[in-house]
Amino acid sequence: ACGVSGQNLNQPEIAESGGAAIPRRLVLGLGYEDRLYIGEVDLELVDGTSRVRVGGEYRFGGRSGLRLRLGASGIAGDNAAGELDGGLGLSAGKLTFNWAYHYASEITASGTQRFSLGYQF
Repeated sequence: ACGVSGQNLNQPEIAESGGAAIPRRLVLGLGYEDRLYIGEVDLELVDGTSRVRVGGEYRFGGRSGLRLRLGASGIAGDNAAGELDGGLGLSAGKLTFNWAYHYASEITASGTQRFSLGYQF
């Protein structure tokens, strides 16, 4: 699959006095999915700078069960400072649990973690 996304294409002003425009953002992406794997790569263009992002997921046991996720952004392009992501997901019937770890070298020396628990009605 492939896609294109644009945000703030008209660069709207966010201040009454002007001079504070939200930057234009364009993302071009490619993705692949089969029974066990999902892969994605995209190019993000913001205000004249570019950034490459990649990510993937491996599904142990097919459509349900355990999932391993890895990703990276800022690994190439104008702002190549680097961000790394990883995570696990687990599905059991209608119940899902997700854990994610995000490391942003520009912001902090340690990463952040996120947890979610979901139930499908």
